[in-house]
Amino acid sequence: MIMAGWKNFMQIFNRLVRTGLGTGVYLMSFLGSASAATVNFSAQIAYEGACEITVTPTITFNNGQAILPSQIEAKADVTKQTFNLILANCKGIKVTPKIIVSGNVNSTYGQDLFLDSGSTAVGYGILLSTAGNTTFQANSNLATNKQISAVKSWNVNTNLATINGTLPLSAALTCANCTAADRVGGKLNASVTFDFQYE
Repeated sequence: MIMAGWKNFMQIFNRLVRTGLGTGVYLMSFLGSASAATVNFSAQIAYEGACEITVTPTITFNNGQAILPSQIEAKADVTKQTFNLILANCKGIKVTPKIIVSGNVNSTYGQDLFLDSGSTAVGYGILLSTAGNTTFQANSNLATNKQISAVKSWNVNTNLATINGTLPLSAALTCANCTAADRVGGKLNASVTFDFQYE
């Protein structure tokens, strides 16, 4: 009886020891693998470019009085108008600004000119151009290029707040082919939209 009891005691003891040691090894293994690692993230986020554009809503040549074809051919002062595109509240960095020009274009007489389809005048249109400024390149015919691009020296690190100001534009009432015999006088309208964009 004593021997049997002793054997049972030893079996239970050994079992507890093995269990305890196993648990200890497990805990030591778990604690040994625990560590801390840190990663630092860094990024520079570009501002989305934004700029408000305003312009004179209506430009009328010769105060609304009829202009003679001969005056248009001679490029008289009454056929010319200058105005400014005003840029305000511009913001952003890491972008290159540009202004997209849109409107109905007629090139029937060999030169791209802005001309609305409802106009009754034939052979005439608006030649729109810009001399540019420190930010934007000159463009001699916006009906052809339809874009006012940033100067080639533009630095993308430049804050767009620096472009606030005016961009001079010129509009000329012209005949694409002033020798065309089928030109017809009448009402001429042209609507042009300027849209600030960036890339």
